[in-house]
Amino acid sequence: MPYLPSLGREIGHEGSSLSKALNALSEKLDALKRPVITAIDVYTAIDVLHQPENRDGLYLRTDVATTKKYETLAAGLNSVPGFLATPRPGVWRMTRYSTSSADEMICLADPFTYVSHLSAMRIWQLTNRVPNKVSFSRLHRTLIKPTLQRNWPDQWPQPILPAQPETLGRFGDVNLTPSITIAETKHPASTVELGGSHVRVTSQAATFLDMLASPARCGGMAHILEIFDTLFLERPGPIRETFITLVDTIGSPIVKVRAGHILTERLGLKDPQVESWTQFAARGGSRKLDPERPYASVFSERWMLSLNVE
Repeated sequence: MPYLPSLGREIGHEGSSLSKALNALSEKLDALKRPVITAIDVYTAIDVLHQPENRDGLYLRTDVATTKKYETLAAGLNSVPGFLATPRPGVWRMTRYSTSSADEMICLADPFTYVSHLSAMRIWQLTNRVPNKVSFSRLHRTLIKPTLQRNWPDQWPQPILPAQPETLGRFGDVNLTPSITIAETKHPASTVELGGSHVRVTSQAATFLDMLASPARCGGMAHILEIFDTLFLERPGPIRETFITLVDTIGSPIVKVRAGHILTERLGLKDPQVESWTQFAARGGSRKLDPERPYASVFSERWMLSLNVE
């Protein structure tokens, strides 16, 4: 019987073309050394096995797998020791590797999800608060299918849509749902992958932007003002410049007004790009610096903004 050295188990009958290909596929996936793999990982590995230099002895006679071959090999993983099919189609737990942090597990299992808001602030050492749940953002469900189809190789089976946010934390042998919170967005932020891990997190500049767009998810406006007052100007110039560019290009009018007030009136920054945001100040409106607090009579005349938090 063919032997799977990396998992130390037998997986089929000698001479079977399926078992040979499945053996090679499972070894290829095991080499990733990840606690979670997805259909994208599986189909990519199948493509590699079909390359002429790799398919000798595997009974793979074409450069490109058929749709049936992709589906058969992927389904075959469910019977391979060390591969645990999860309640979510297209996701497997590699039980040889212990579960890692919630942020890494979720990012491995879903390419449209990333760490954001207060959890990202913690990663970038912008806060000393410890969130009781890991905060994630995820591309809105209505945009996932067209995004997948736009980048999906023609030869692969139709994409398996990722799970809905409510079930993203379920992995068969572990349920991370109680320890995470996920908000959908139609405007995903720029992200970076943390070195030595598979965790995607909003860039530092995008994290500063999120603070002004969603203060409640970032510890509240009072905490955010403290961070801007003490840490923003200490960040490297490129981060500050990228933040200003992000606010200018994708920030909503209220974000531009909040950022303009903080940068010019609190931090004393002089920048023509920031100054141009005064066009978004709305006289006679009821805009507030802190959206969670009542309107206050202390007012920024320049930015037409109620300064309802110090």
